[in-house]
Amino acid sequence: MRKLLKWLLGTALLLIAIAIGGAWWGYRAVMAAPEFYQQMMTADPLVLAEESQKLESRMSVLVSDAQKPGVWQTTVSADELNGWLGHKLPESYPELLPPEIQDPRVLVKPEAFTLAVKTKLGSVESVVTLALDVYVTETQLLAIEIKSARAGRFPLPVAPIVKDLQKGTMKTDLPVLWTQTDGRPVMLIDIDNWSDNASEVRRLNKVELADGELYLSGTTELVEAVAESE
Repeated sequence: MRKLLKWLLGTALLLIAIAIGGAWWGYRAVMAAPEFYQQMMTADPLVLAEESQKLESRMSVLVSDAQKPGVWQTTVSADELNGWLGHKLPESYPELLPPEIQDPRVLVKPEAFTLAVKTKLGSVESVVTLALDVYVTETQLLAIEIKSARAGRFPLPVAPIVKDLQKGTMKTDLPVLWTQTDGRPVMLIDIDNWSDNASEVRRLNKVELADGELYLSGTTELVEAVAESE
């Protein structure tokens, strides 16, 4: 589970960093932040700390469940994710964010998982957002579809972002493939059997977006049982 979470967090931060690089191509009047981001940035620090703790407790339970044969699942709220990003990330993992990225936040809706960060494009402060669809394919690949990118309220071209992202993922240990869905780029990450335990097979079977929530489910099987069923 920790391996999967590391992949997901690393991929998310890489997507944001690449988007920021692509944003500098020409937009300067990009100071307006999306309404949801403005609301998130006014959250009470005590509430952020509480939501962060909820997320860590939930992940601890999920890790424990995934170590046992059978089905495991959890539902993570956007409030919990933003609590962790606003409280735990800067407090315990400041090295994960490059200097040009500040205050990452997310918005979760059925139609998109939106990543947003504060950054500077030259001398202008802006909020860059990426709208993504996240799901597991029938072939056990984690799919991250890039639906749109914006700097403030201005749209950014996706093609340069994808090009830089492809270069960036080549420098990581992520097993990444690329394809398209309805003309939109999709990054596919091979997550088949991401367990560190050689005696078991763990698979993430489903990622589903809902209003303010992210649903995850998967299975854990012993290697002997998998061999017998094949």
